[in-house]
Amino acid sequence: MIEIGVFELWFLDTGIIFIFVIGFLVCKRWNSKRLFHGICIVCSLIIFSLPLVLKWYSPWPFASVHVLFLSAITSLILVLKFLEWGFARDWNEIRTVPIKQLIIDFTSYSQLYSSTEKQSSLTINDIYRMNTTMLLRGVFQFITLRILMHLIPDTWLSLALSSLTFWIWPIRYILLSFILYISISAVTNITFSVSAIIWTIPVQATFPAFPFTSCSIREFWSRRWNLFVKHLLHRISFIVIPNWVGVSQTMSNTIRGLISFVLSGILHELLFVMSTGQWSGKNLAFFLLHAVLVTIEIIWDRRRRTVQSTQQFFRWLQTMAVMLITSPLFFDPWIEAGYFIALKQSLSWS
Repeated sequence: MIEIGVFELWFLDTGIIFIFVIGFLVCKRWNSKRLFHGICIVCSLIIFSLPLVLKWYSPWPFASVHVLFLSAITSLILVLKFLEWGFARDWNEIRTVPIKQLIIDFTSYSQLYSSTEKQSSLTINDIYRMNTTMLLRGVFQFITLRILMHLIPDTWLSLALSSLTFWIWPIRYILLSFILYISISAVTNITFSVSAIIWTIPVQATFPAFPFTSCSIREFWSRRWNLFVKHLLHRISFIVIPNWVGVSQTMSNTIRGLISFVLSGILHELLFVMSTGQWSGKNLAFFLLHAVLVTIEIIWDRRRRTVQSTQQFFRWLQTMAVMLITSPLFFDPWIEAGYFIALKQSLSWS
């Protein structure tokens, strides 16, 4: 029986991106902004429905639950990409973008837009060294992930929260947080560095700093956690959505930030639905709660204005305590669906 594996999934996603690129060239030639908007919306709908169609209507099953998960998360990221290209950029700017840059933007976390001056100061050897270092870091993180998953007991990855003893549950969620971090970091470091080596461009790290040393929830989400997805969510919530509803001139940055959290919660729920066929609601609650907490932090920091260095440790302790206490809302649906056990089995040495 034919199964949908990583290669087949890559082929389908690449085909949709190819259609988008062709449409991009046609729109540039005809100088049609509206047509480009239409192509972005159509491509977004197609890529969004792809994992759903493959799961529920295709005669070919996914090779594993991880391929299904990869299909869902890739589709959601590409939806954000298509919408960001169509509605977060000025059409006159888009018309000047070379086709190579468009392809680079879909295959890496490029610095070409944000650090042009820095890029011009780098030599080919500098770029190659940076990308090779990122690739080796990703390989090291993947090996560390396999060792860590091998050592963690199965019960810690499968039991419900109510079945855990008091001293085990914080250890479990600390380990799961680190597993999530190192998994995303390993995949993005390897994927983006390979693309960067091919294109000979500098790329940004998805995690520019260790996220679990954050001294505030705002710092965790804004400066340390998965900046690749954060950048896309920021562009959609700060530019696209305000423009769509006609309040781009009046909407405050605080409201735009709250929209980003709501959007993130919805996307994580969609990811869970696409992967399991079930609705949880806990991931959405997790991000809504953090949106409220970040808002409280912003108001509190405005009143205090300055933070003494002696308070940094207590702010870090407070931040990590909040992340730990709220983490079951994020992880429990995936634990109940058996995803961490499946991840351990797929990474086993045997």
